[in-house]
Amino acid sequence: MSVAKQIDDQIKAKNAAPPSGSESGWIADFEQQGAPQSRFGAGWSVSTDQMAGGKSVAKFDVVRGGAEGSANALRVTGEVTQGFAYPWSGVLFSPGPTMMAPVNLSSRKAIQFWAKAMARPIR
Repeated sequence: MSVAKQIDDQIKAKNAAPPSGSESGWIADFEQQGAPQSRFGAGWSVSTDQMAGGKSVAKFDVVRGGAEGSANALRVTGEVTQGFAYPWSGVLFSPGPTMMAPVNLSSRKAIQFWAKAMARPIR
């Protein structure tokens, strides 16, 4: 790809409309039953170092007992396995139509969420 094409693609992405469904500013609230859903984008997926040769694992689901009076929460569980240069295990939200696709969310200036952890070491 030429440098001129890369610059043109960056300008188009910078000036693109935000994704449909993102107008409220909410990504998800997990109040629905079943699999976690997002209000826009490709949604939620597991993200681990397995894509780069690691052995970490993760899974997620919606459970009862959300934060700040909400009914449900997104539970993320897994294990970060040593033996890889940069191990990781968790969940990924993809705001674009496919995983890792860029979108213009420049009208938003922050991201906020509530989290809690079990009383044991995490990283």
